[in-house]
Amino acid sequence: MTALRDTLLEQLSRFDDAAFEALANRGLLRRARKDLEKQDAVILEETATHLEVGVSEHRVRFDVRGPAFAQCTCPAGAVCQHILAAALALQNQAAHSVSSSDAAAAPAEAAHEDPATDPLRELHVSLLGIPHAVLVKHAGKAGYRWAWQFVQDLDPESGLSLAGERHIVIGFRHPTLTFRYMGGGPESLVAD
Repeated sequence: MTALRDTLLEQLSRFDDAAFEALANRGLLRRARKDLEKQDAVILEETATHLEVGVSEHRVRFDVRGPAFAQCTCPAGAVCQHILAAALALQNQAAHSVSSSDAAAAPAEAAHEDPATDPLRELHVSLLGIPHAVLVKHAGKAGYRWAWQFVQDLDPESGLSLAGERHIVIGFRHPTLTFRYMGGGPESLVAD
């Protein structure tokens, strides 16, 4: 398995239905699941820079940025049911390989687990560790200044909510906007 696939599978392990719906919509997610019931998705090509998955007669190409930036050979211009189906298939493959390898190690690891450990700690560190220069490059100077001022003016008691079990969910009340972060750079924030 390549480093790219490891990164992609780690990111996909944090996706739940709400994250997939934010990436596309509920109807496309339903169609993607139906596609997978009819036919399996197959890894066609894997290199250090991309992973290509076949879904029906279409090819879905992932890179390190994850499913939000995946490309499909179908005529859809955005995230389509084939991208969702490929992501779900990869997520299922990862879950099956982890569950079978963890089943043997579970009794030994159960004694060492610390319940106080935050399962999202790595994501918090990753999100807060995005360098200033990367944020400015992503949003532009004006966009960064606007976002900085927006956060400074925000009432942390009523204007913001932070949540999440598998990924970080950042919710703003005005304007009503939710972001989901499953890992990666600022381009990996999925707006809902």
